[in-house]
Amino acid sequence: KEQSDNIIGEIVAEIEKKSIEANPEFCEERLALMCKKVSNTLKRSAVVVRESLVSGGFSAVSFEQKFEFTLERNGQTVDVYGVIDRLDTADDENGKLLRVIDYKTGKQEFSVAGIYNKTDLQLVIYALAAENMYKNDNARIAALMYDKVKDELIKTEFGSPVAMMAA
Repeated sequence: KEQSDNIIGEIVAEIEKKSIEANPEFCEERLALMCKKVSNTLKRSAVVVRESLVSGGFSAVSFEQKFEFTLERNGQTVDVYGVIDRLDTADDENGKLLRVIDYKTGKQEFSVAGIYNKTDLQLVIYALAAENMYKNDNARIAALMYDKVKDELIKTEFGSPVAMMAA
């Protein structure tokens, strides 16, 4: 935890420094507050990722994994492409287990009804993509997950992001 906190701190400090250099008229206090909030969000996210990796014997094998495949159904073909936020794997006696994780920063909520009614197929498509990537490893989906990441920045009426104060 300390190591990831230090890395995040260094990255955010560098971004803050470059932002001041690029925009000297920007309010340093406001920027410092925004950077602190971004840093806190990243640190909490790192804890969530770390804890989910430790539990269940899964290992993260890719982040921001691009995919592309052709889906064939009822004589029709569709080229599908996208990016899976995180893909974890674990091995068992029958092959490879896959855990697909999509990070959510907005207000979208998971809905079983959305999947059932075929209005929210994002995780289903990610599952098909992951299985396609590991088709030679007797892979099967063990879990499809949304992981909510609190975004502490909001846009003002003028369009610039402003950090919210923690409640």
